[in-house]
Amino acid sequence: MAALIPTVVFGGLAGYLAWDGNRSSDTSATADKETNDREKAEKAAADRVAKGAPIKVTRGEPPSIAYQFAFRKRTYNFPEVADSTEWDQRFNDWLTTNGGRPIGLYSVRFTIKALKADTTTIQDFRLKNRHCSNEVAATVDDVKRNMHGTLVFPPAMGGPGEDVKRDVLGFDVSQYDALRAYRMKDGYPKLGVPSEGSDTQVPLERSFSANPVVMEQNDARTFDVYFASGLDCTFGLEVNVTVDATDTWVTIPIGAGWDKGNSTAIAGPDEPYDTLVRPKADGAGMEAGNAMREGGVPSVSITVNDVP
Repeated sequence: MAALIPTVVFGGLAGYLAWDGNRSSDTSATADKETNDREKAEKAAADRVAKGAPIKVTRGEPPSIAYQFAFRKRTYNFPEVADSTEWDQRFNDWLTTNGGRPIGLYSVRFTIKALKADTTTIQDFRLKNRHCSNEVAATVDDVKRNMHGTLVFPPAMGGPGEDVKRDVLGFDVSQYDALRAYRMKDGYPKLGVPSEGSDTQVPLERSFSANPVVMEQNDARTFDVYFASGLDCTFGLEVNVTVDATDTWVTIPIGAGWDKGNSTAIAGPDEPYDTLVRPKADGAGMEAGNAMREGGVPSVSITVNDVP
């Protein structure tokens, strides 16, 4: 009996070694499969990036400016926002229903992220599908704008959040041959004050294309873009992107909460307005006021100094 013990032990050891060897093989095979799957997934992701859009555009909160809005028709009916004490979805819906447009100045903020492995160059921005009513006739002082039915002062809204360094650009939307972007001189526009009768100053200098932005893969750049106009206009925005030898124009969605989509509209500053809707002095909601005959809306002064 004693003589059988070594054989049993040896047989058990051999069985264990065989099992352990199989387990090692299985583990190795699993690791190989996981590696192959990972490599396939990485290749598929790289292929999608190579075939996909050159950039990703993410909208942010717009720069905080004192918006004023205009409606085409006079409006006395505003029960949807009668008790609004802050800018909310009801106010957005009400603006949309009435075709509201920001007056004189509109802004958007967005971040562009480079997706391609090759160097990405942001070459330029331009207006898309621009149309301004009364473009020729509006050069005569006594010609009325279309958007003078109702003037709206909105309720309070939150700020844009933490401030970071951005590229600040501007467009003169009402100038028919000025479809390109300019860098904003001294940072941001200077807003006019109705009570002081001052203009909104929009100082533009060198065109953006004179100093394009170069980005590597996964780099990101944030832009604040202002659209200034003395006319009633509709327009979109697109950016010119170059990657290696490929040049592409990419549409940037610029519609706001009241005007979603790839395009938006702006109203030229005008007087008088037939009706007025504004926040109550005590902040308890919105109210109708006297029609603004003069001095209620700052005019827009746009200057361009495009020199080297």
